Amino acid sequence: MIVCPECGTRHLLVLARGKKLRCRALKADKTICSQVLTHRNRVVNDRKYDQISFRAPRVNLKPRTFVLHVGRSRAAPPIVRWPCPNMSEHVQYVRNPKTHPVWTNPGPADIRLPFKHLDVTTIGLQGLIIDFMPLSRTPSARAHFDAITTAMTTPRKGQDITEAVGEAAAAMAAMALHRGFEMLWGFDVHSGAGIDQIWWNNDSRSPCYLVVEAKGPNAGLSSGALGNPRGYGQMEPLWVIDRLGRMRGGAGAAVADQILRDLALRIIVAHPSFGGGIKSYYGCVPDKGKQRIGTLVGLTVTARWQADGMLGYTFKRHKYNFQ
Repeated sequence: MIVCPECGTRHLLVLARGKKLRCRALKADKTICSQVLTHRNRVVNDRKYDQISFRAPRVNLKPRTFVLHVGRSRAAPPIVRWPCPNMSEHVQYVRNPKTHPVWTNPGPADIRLPFKHLDVTTIGLQGLIIDFMPLSRTPSARAHFDAITTAMTTPRKGQDITEAVGEAAAAMAAMALHRGFEMLWGFDVHSGAGIDQIWWNNDSRSPCYLVVEAKGPNAGLSSGALGNPRGYGQMEPLWVIDRLGRMRGGAGAAVADQILRDLALRIIVAHPSFGGGIKSYYGCVPDKGKQRIGTLVGLTVTARWQADGMLGYTFKRHKYNFQ
């Protein structure tokens, strides 16, 4: 906008620098204004928003309550209506675990697996009680299964339920395939990546140790992070030795030392700062002067739900020779 300094007329035009224009407006005395207008006569209206408020009007909304439910775990049985037809006699469906007498006071053979939306027509936590007789003969595994129940009741992440179901199936397989073995290392004591379960035959003269890797439904073994040393894939011999070496620095120190002593092995750092990184990998050498009296075998167990609602599994055995 250009304002004439002579007559005060406002012209809605823009003059570039160096350009001139005469006003030519009719003044009050009926004469024509001949004032020359230039770029300097422009007026910038920088207060045009003074009368405008940019605050949105406040709307009083009534509070609304939203109820969110965590979805059904992928590790839950594919059966969505319980009790199911032809259900196994060893499986009991529990609609409300908080008030069920067997759930709150389990027997020596009872395995409790809670799931949200187990029956899709019922919202909330429900559960399955599996009557597994080998557990009654293996009291060392009781704390393992109780920890599984707790982890599934209050999971911190979705993967916790899958891992817990795999741990339950793996322990069931160990007790069924290696009758008389006792649990040395289970879900109630370990955390993080490592050996899931360790069992042994409780024979001090010729001990046999069972290393178990637990996998949830449809899971498989991991080959390790890209760039790991060759031979350190999950459940390979060097992987087992590396994990035993790491256990010596934590809660599993006594168990790891016992196994290494009976196998007459000594832990060494086989790959210090591998690949220029900060992580080193352990290996082993025969412990001179010591006699090997024990053996070590491996078992990979993958959980699988059966059509009758029973928790089943598939398994693969591993043989190790560290001499």
